[in-house]
Amino acid sequence: MTGILDQSVLAELANDIGDQAARQFTDLYRAALGRRLDVLAFSAASGNAFATYEAAAGLASASAMVGATPLAQTAWAVARDAMRNGTVPQTETLQELKRLARDTETALARQPGDDDPDPPQAPSSR
Repeated sequence: MTGILDQSVLAELANDIGDQAARQFTDLYRAALGRRLDVLAFSAASGNAFATYEAAAGLASASAMVGATPLAQTAWAVARDAMRNGTVPQTETLQELKRLARDTETALARQPGDDDPDPPQAPSSR
């Protein structure tokens, strides 16, 4: 792995489900990334450790699937702290997650074969 993305994970994903499906998966990941961070921030702000765990674990799992290892590791650390200690992340940790998410989205947008740098919009939950 070098940098923000582990290219071997992306290659394995494409090998497992095909190039087109892998691109669709990463596009959907990118489209939902902002909402995932919003839910995590809201859960943390409300002091709800279990909701924080669920949001962080979901972010970590999805991030690991697209090879966003630094983001996945940071999100897993938040999830662990929420479950083990009943704590929620501080502002600095949330800012770090947002920075990693921006870097991840930029890196995914630059992947070969991605003709559309703007991901589809995630369906509204309203």
